[in-house]
Amino acid sequence: MTRNPATTTREQWFEGLCAPITEEVTAFDLRVEGTIPAEFEGRLLRNGPNPVNGLTDDFAHYFLGEGMVHGVRLAGGRAEWYRARWVRGPEVCAALGERPLPGPNADRAFSANTHVIGHAGQTLALTESGVPPVVLDYELGSVCRGDFAGTLPGGFTAHPKRDPATGELHAVCYWWPNQAGYVQYVVIGVDGRVRKVVDVPVPGMPNIHDMALTGRYAVVLDLSVCVDFELAMAGQRFPFAFNPDYGARLGFLPREGEASDVVWVDVEPCYAFHVVNSYDAPDGSVVIDVCRYPRLFERGATGPDNLSTYVRWTVDPQRRTVREEEIDSRPQDFPRVAAELTARPNRFAYSASLDPGWQYGRYTYRHDLTAGSAVVHDHGPGRTGSEPIPVTRPGTGSLEGAEYVFTLVHDAGTGHSELVLLDGADFAAPPVARVHLPTRVPSGFHGDWVPDSSLAL
Repeated sequence: MTRNPATTTREQWFEGLCAPITEEVTAFDLRVEGTIPAEFEGRLLRNGPNPVNGLTDDFAHYFLGEGMVHGVRLAGGRAEWYRARWVRGPEVCAALGERPLPGPNADRAFSANTHVIGHAGQTLALTESGVPPVVLDYELGSVCRGDFAGTLPGGFTAHPKRDPATGELHAVCYWWPNQAGYVQYVVIGVDGRVRKVVDVPVPGMPNIHDMALTGRYAVVLDLSVCVDFELAMAGQRFPFAFNPDYGARLGFLPREGEASDVVWVDVEPCYAFHVVNSYDAPDGSVVIDVCRYPRLFERGATGPDNLSTYVRWTVDPQRRTVREEEIDSRPQDFPRVAAELTARPNRFAYSASLDPGWQYGRYTYRHDLTAGSAVVHDHGPGRTGSEPIPVTRPGTGSLEGAEYVFTLVHDAGTGHSELVLLDGADFAAPPVARVHLPTRVPSGFHGDWVPDSSLAL
């Protein structure tokens, strides 16, 4: 197949690492090279598109593939099991001959395919655009669609931010096409119930994948990808496109404020799937690190047409000014910081390298934002990294710079994937441990380390 290597096509998402696996998988007592610290007791989870029916005529976009959650349970220095399970939605249930999943918002029952987290004793598969979370059991079976005990008024998001000081989840949500002209700021308490909702007016219907959170603000990313109504009228299931005329701006909503309190600050037209981290600076400004795309989703494209770089916005909400600087010009995305540092100043951040066509590359980056440098972990020829997940060393508290970092690595030589554990303090060194998985984990999106201590087992 001949194609522009910088542009993704529908078919590309069914080749190589992106191709879906065709069945659910269970394996026990996985082979481990190296040593898994005995303190790790829990599951490393990852979600991503895995179309249950493969490439069909009505399959419009990779982002619309049914979700599959992959999980590895670690305990006592062992990798006890690996599981891959489809997140149940109508297509999955029909293909597997199962009854529809119970729960609210059945008309929005797409198989959540973007993220998987733990909160309030539950494991939740997430996506955006109004799709309700799917509650999973410990072994990744789908239990029901959820709406936080009936308290969620509309859509949810793929990227809630957990405040480490309170344990609450903060989210900026859109719901295509039900919510026109506004997005919602939603706060979910540690009891798993929504405690605050603010409708924030916007001039169009923007695609909002992530948000920024600081001690003072919830920040709305109202950027240059929004609904293209010509595409929508033509029946496109993914009707979003880049529109530079829409502009791009950041909305600073005081965390306990209302819509009338939002301060909007313009930035250059762009898009960002992901915020690295954000925090309040001592001088009153706000620091927001993102992986920034100069353009994205040109009309008719099925994937990102450009690659993102690591950029910092330093914003003065009072003067409505912004200073932009590029932290790292290498193509990268899927950034993370240790969970304890969300909405707080951080020195270190991690990200995955990108290859043309919005494919994961062979490198994982550890950025030292104080020294202005980065350490590269090279997974080796024929080996492809994915989203890094930094985890504070169990029992140490927040010891920044000494995190362990999980990532799923695919080995083209074996055709299988590995769960790799890296040492943040010696990042270029060989892995601390490699857990060999019985299958290939397709290129996907997001996940988390969910310790058993956070769940009601």
